Amino acid sequence: MNLRQGCDDMLKAWIQSGGWKKYAWLIIALVLGTLFLFQCSPKKAPKVLDCSLPEAIRLMNKSGYRDIKVEDLARNPVPKEQYTDNLIVIKQDPSPGLVSYNGITLSVRTREDYYASFKKQQNEQSTSVSPRQNIAPTKSQTTPPNNSPTTSTPTPSPVTPQPTRVYFDSCAEARKAGAAPIHRGRPGYRPGLDRDDDGVACE
Repeated sequence: MNLRQGCDDMLKAWIQSGGWKKYAWLIIALVLGTLFLFQCSPKKAPKVLDCSLPEAIRLMNKSGYRDIKVEDLARNPVPKEQYTDNLIVIKQDPSPGLVSYNGITLSVRTREDYYASFKKQQNEQSTSVSPRQNIAPTKSQTTPPNNSPTTSTPTPSPVTPQPTRVYFDSCAEARKAGAAPIHRGRPGYRPGLDRDDDGVACE
């Protein structure tokens, strides 16, 4: 309790003596300097491509960039009195997203040239893409194999010549013809000539 009371007494005495005034100005100066540096320090460069020149300069100033150099395609400086909406930004250095401590360079061209170049690029892209050619598949010149089953002509079996039909009225005729005796199954055999039915006629 005594320590806290002592600190309060020392603070009151320091305030009453006016010693805080010389330190107050120092603190205020540090705070203002910090805020000034924070506001004026450049941030990442915004993307201003395809923007009009006045709009691009406004965005750059908002990001903390004050040193802005404007040039045409031939790298000739553009006077400030020509900073109009008729000029379009086509290139920026440094590139978007980078931080520069040496200022910003913007390359511009007139709005008429900008749109003429844009249309030219579109025409070149459309002509460079050739239409797809529909090529009909070429039919094979070879005759496809005939997969139908081949019908083979059956080879005729040899025809067994039928035995010559011979008829003898009697065994005497058979003996005269030189055919006796006549076995069963031979030409000229018939049961009428085989009296004993032993399979041999005209014995």
